[in-house]
Amino acid sequence: MKTTVVIDDSLYRRAKAEAHRRGAPLRSLIEEGLHRVLDGSSRKSTPYRLRLRGVKGRAQPRVNITDRRALQNLMDGLS
Repeated sequence: MKTTVVIDDSLYRRAKAEAHRRGAPLRSLIEEGLHRVLDGSSRKSTPYRLRLRGVKGRAQPRVNITDRRALQNLMDGLS
């Protein structure tokens, strides 16, 4: 189907350059974008979950976690 769409000049130039980089016609880039928006595939299906692992043991009594400088010095082996 043919249609006319008004596109911002800078967006058109970027899209045209991307299509050229891919070696594809601009039409296919526009179709891909429409499919992503309409199918919802631009959203990740499951968000990434960072799994934290605990460490057995206790903090050393000399560590004051509210004192950044002292904590950094301890980690750097300066204390």
